Amino acid sequence: MRKNRLCVILSALLLAAMAVVPIASAYRADDWGPNYGYANDFSNDAYNAAVQQSNMGYGAYYDSNVPASSAWSNLPSDQVFSFNGHGNSGGIVFYDNSWIYANNPSDQKSISKLTSGQINDLALAVFVNCNSGSGGSNLLSTTVNRGGDAAVGFTGEITKFQADYWTQRFWYRLNQYSTIQDAAYYAKVDTLNTYWYLGSGGIDTVTWQGPGVSNTIKPARAGS
Repeated sequence: MRKNRLCVILSALLLAAMAVVPIASAYRADDWGPNYGYANDFSNDAYNAAVQQSNMGYGAYYDSNVPASSAWSNLPSDQVFSFNGHGNSGGIVFYDNSWIYANNPSDQKSISKLTSGQINDLALAVFVNCNSGSGGSNLLSTTVNRGGDAAVGFTGEITKFQADYWTQRFWYRLNQYSTIQDAAYYAKVDTLNTYWYLGSGGIDTVTWQGPGVSNTIKPARAGS
């Protein structure tokens, strides 16, 4: 038991070190998976995404306990941005209950307030949260309208267990040279086929937008 505990501690320290030492690359990927507390920890999703992105050639960084302001300040430098956690069509919420919004006139951390050209280098944004692609002026459409090449999300409520598996399969498929839309679709198929007995968990509502959805993101590249 004591040996197992030591292994867990060492593993945690290793992961923490990896989180703050991104691989050197001209192309940056930021992965956010907030830890909101017991049974609401999305940090493994961010870690798994970063591992696959590193294999694609990105300087991948992941974290679970940063405020929205930190993620926001990095966004204009990102070629890939991914988020797993809580939110809705209008925004994503970080561990400290701070938000990045799609369109909130009263908050500067609003994607709609980005000026022309600020995220033209963004090849892909992924929002694995409930209703991220639902309705008008949502996270996906606003990101694409402000210059992102492609955005992926969900039009319905999603369940964490199925969403975790979809995330694994999505980044795995992108690392296998799938296009963005194919990776999103076949990650859905993988999830439904593997966990058919649990129901879809909302994964069947996956959606994608943007002129770059038919592109691959391996080898690493910037948006166009």
